[in-house]
Amino acid sequence: MPNKVVLKLQFIKTPKVFRDPTAIQFYWMQINENVVSGLYPVSDYLVVKLAALSLQAKYGDFNPSVHKVGFFAQLGNSIADFLPPYHLQKYKLEYWEKRLFLQHSKYLGMQDVNARLEYIRVAKKSPSFGATLFEVLSGAHALVGAAEDGILLSRLKNSKCGDWVFYPFEKVTSFKKNGFGLDISVFDANRQPVVIKVGLQDGVVDAAFDCISDYYALFKMRVDPNFQLPQDRFLPPLDAYEDIMKRTMLADFPSRLELFKEFYVKACNECSAQPVPSVLEQVDLCLDLGRDCEVLNLNSLNLDNDTWNCIKAALNETFAFKPLGPQIFVENFNCKTLKMSANPKLGSDSFQSLIPIITAGFPVTDLDVSNNGLEDEKSANVLGEIISSCRTIHTLRAAGNKFGAKPGLAILKSLKENLGFRVLDVTGCDLKDLFCFPLALVLSQHPTLQELDLSDNPIGDEGLEKMLDGLKRTKTLVKLHLTNTKVKSHSVKPLLDVVSQTKYPNHLYLAHTKLSDKTAERLATILGQRGPAGAIKVLDVQNCQFSKKAMFTIFQSLETNQSLEALYCGGNEFDRLALSVFGKGIRTNVTLKTFSMQACNVGLEGYIEFANGIRGNSALTELDLSRNSMGPLEIKKISDAVIFNRTLISINISYNAKITLDGVGAFMAPFLNNSNMILSKVYMDGCAIGDDGAKRVSVYLFHFLKNFLTKALILLFFSDWRYAGQEFFDREALAKGERNHQRGRHPPLQRVAG
Repeated sequence: MPNKVVLKLQFIKTPKVFRDPTAIQFYWMQINENVVSGLYPVSDYLVVKLAALSLQAKYGDFNPSVHKVGFFAQLGNSIADFLPPYHLQKYKLEYWEKRLFLQHSKYLGMQDVNARLEYIRVAKKSPSFGATLFEVLSGAHALVGAAEDGILLSRLKNSKCGDWVFYPFEKVTSFKKNGFGLDISVFDANRQPVVIKVGLQDGVVDAAFDCISDYYALFKMRVDPNFQLPQDRFLPPLDAYEDIMKRTMLADFPSRLELFKEFYVKACNECSAQPVPSVLEQVDLCLDLGRDCEVLNLNSLNLDNDTWNCIKAALNETFAFKPLGPQIFVENFNCKTLKMSANPKLGSDSFQSLIPIITAGFPVTDLDVSNNGLEDEKSANVLGEIISSCRTIHTLRAAGNKFGAKPGLAILKSLKENLGFRVLDVTGCDLKDLFCFPLALVLSQHPTLQELDLSDNPIGDEGLEKMLDGLKRTKTLVKLHLTNTKVKSHSVKPLLDVVSQTKYPNHLYLAHTKLSDKTAERLATILGQRGPAGAIKVLDVQNCQFSKKAMFTIFQSLETNQSLEALYCGGNEFDRLALSVFGKGIRTNVTLKTFSMQACNVGLEGYIEFANGIRGNSALTELDLSRNSMGPLEIKKISDAVIFNRTLISINISYNAKITLDGVGAFMAPFLNNSNMILSKVYMDGCAIGDDGAKRVSVYLFHFLKNFLTKALILLFFSDWRYAGQEFFDREALAKGERNHQRGRHPPLQRVAG
């Protein structure tokens, strides 16, 4: 075998100007050699990215007919040129080829120079990146090295990332040669002086000492302007290189999120199961962006017991894994929310298996198990056990699991044991009045419960009457959802009396509950109370069959109200007179931030009155006028008013089918020459603007960005517009959004499709 001569950089530093392809290639070759040999250890996640970038640099774009299982064998090349041995030995060649080519396919169009630059950037996450390393004579494989920011020690050559120890030059007090190696004096974590004795091979002592000396001199030159460089030393100019790299990942490597991905792929490989792509995509996105994985979304993945067991095994191993030595993990798997809704193949046993994972350290606080077909007493008992056993859980969303009132009592019982619990969502769980008797006791005694959602349950007047006993005593319940229940108007009035007296709950969601004019008068009386500590802050009365008189009464209270922050009143009767009163009230109201008036069709005169109020308002930030059959004239009135508003951030005019090409022009034109507006979001889903409208919007958007890029940004959404005479939209998603709209189950300013 012929000898190989490798020329290496003496100082591994990142130049400020790094454009010469030849220089980049030499720099990359040295970094790549160190990664593949194991001198720069990297995690499973990083090694796949690095190997794929090497493939892109060497072979160009991914070609599915060429880059497939057997590729390396056909070319006579070794995959060992791309992967370090400590990773390669874990799995079969076929496994690595599949993963590498999948990652390789993400770099289509990337030039070889850019692939090498990206390789260098990613490799900087290795704990020993940039270090010149020397083998230690200690009976065990160990390394010592120096880099631009300090001295590194490793107990095991080719070891896992967490086995490295780093001493920044700020903590290095001295270093000198002895008879067999080096003595390095440092301060330990307790700021106590420690001398580290390092034995080195013959002929290496001088090279190691000179390397540390030169890197230390570079460090002193940067931090101490009075430092005098020895005359016999030549060092590169500091102004040609970037600042000293921050090696914060040393104490934090590997991260829990990377461990989870590695364990998950390993578990799938052992049981011959395919990893769920969306799970890997979530993890990769968080790792690529360097952010915490706060939400693990497993919704609607049709998980069965086998696929769940792989995820469960990965979670178990991740949070049971302990790093060697004093190293600390990056807690970037700080998963507060676990979403597992709409997986009907998972039974109650699967959810019960969450308990040991959570109690072992999985930091979930918000658990969503909605629409999983949990319809028996055992399922309700399991949910109760999760609440009582996992004290970190403070939110449980179990909507759509029709376990009924009697089994649901197990959930209420568990709340007594979890005194930090805050949010319970049991929407559509077939709960009846029987459920409300023990619920009242929980409401009166629980110290932290803040939100209760009982929507879409057959709870009637008797149940609400019982709940009032608990509501009178609660000091924590802020949000109460009674959307689409069997509660009648005469039972709502006592609830309002309680709210008026105790100020709890102050977020009331009563959509799709038929309410009388007398109830509206009681609401108006409460809303009209002066003072910032008003009783109601959020009120949802969509589709409550309020008359014009009732809406007039409610709007009249806005003039004196000083507490209401959001009002959802779409689907009720409006007229010009009611909106005239609204306009008058909103001009002086300084607390209302969100207003929704969906599906009201008040006519041109009504919109004129409405626009007059918006023009002078100084508080409103979100406005929803969707599904109102507005045309060009109506939208022009709104546009003329919005242009004078200084607080409005978001406006929704979706599903106004009469907004055509002229309407778009009328709405957008006033924005082009206004530098004072702060409007940042315009929703225009489902508007029949056609091809010409699309062109006009693009022109308006271009001019707007050109003139006011630093002041505001209009985001135009056309998720299911009628374009070129056809309708392009996800019909299933649109149908679901329409159902939600009819039930009043989504906040009006959230998009329902697209």
